[in-house]
Formats: sequence, C-alpha cells, structure tokens
Amino acid sequence: FRFWPAQFKCVGITNLTNEHLDFHKTMWRYFRAKAWLFKNVSKKSIWIIPRNFKYHKELKEISQTSEIWEFDRNKKWDLFAKKIRQNPELDLELSVAWEDIKVKTKMIWDFNVDNVLIAAWIGKFLWLQSNEIKKWIEDFMPIPGRQEIVKSKKWVDFIIDFALTPHSLECL
Repeated sequence: FRFWPAQFKCVGITNLTNEHLDFHKTMWRYFRAKAWLFKNVSKKSIWIIPRNFKYHKELKEISQTSEIWEFDRNKKWDLFAKKIRQNPELDLELSVAWEDIKVKTKMIWDFNVDNVLIAAWIGKFLWLQSNEIKKWIEDFMPIPGRQEIVKSKKWVDFIIDFALTPHSLECL
C-alpha cells in the first residue's frame, strides 16, 4: 500500500521472483500485492503484461480496463524485441506499437530487455515520439552498484552488482 491513494494510468509488470519473499512469505501473497497496483487503476488505464507471466490469467480476470497490451520478447506481439545484442550493454531493436525503435542502453543482462520493452511502451502511451523514447532509454543511468560497469585502463573491466538473492545471482 505504499502507493495508496495514487491512481496509475499505465502499469506494467515483467515477472515475479523470490527476491521479496522475506516480506511477502509466499509467491501467491507477493502476486496479490502486485495485483493491487493493477486493481486500483482507472478504467481508462493501460496494462502491460508478459504473455508468459505465471499469473497472466489471474491478472486478466481482475481487469477493469479494455487496454491490455501483452509482450513477448521473442515473438511478434503488441510489443517485442526484434534483435537483442549484448556487448556487454544491451543493443536492441524493438517493435513498439508496430514501429521499430533501435536503442543502445547502458544496461546489461538479459532480464533488462523486458524492462526496456515496458519503458518503450509507456513512452508510446505518453505520446512520446520514437526519437524521444530512444533518447529517454539511452540516457537512463543504472543505479550505482547495480549492474555497474567499471572501465579499467588495463585489460580487465569490472562489473559491480550487489545481487543478494538466488534469482539475481543466477542473472549475473
């Protein structure tokens, strides 16, 4: 209830993992807490959810909106990544509302593809032009200490990440 009484016009979710089970105790309780964000939006809101989301059906059942946009990073859907390159930053070609947008992010690791897809669609929802969305995503700076690349003058670069849960360690 951290966001009460906010009324969101656009909400999205990428996944649920065990990072917050110390607080929520079970995945179902964690899902119910996230579902609250979706439940307490205006009827004119937009939802963005992954096609392969474990609780996809349950989220759609509580929907009070007719605008549910689904994404699948690899398949042609409302929103998807046409090309994904990593070296180590993500270099993506996205299809957002049937328009292609090429972005080079400062983010690393595969799970951020979904975050970028949702950010791009929110940009479209806010009526941003493709070049504005591209700049918005490319200018985004990751939080220091999370997926931070430290360039070295020697032959080795470093990645700092304070990943402390099993899922986040698997993503490294």
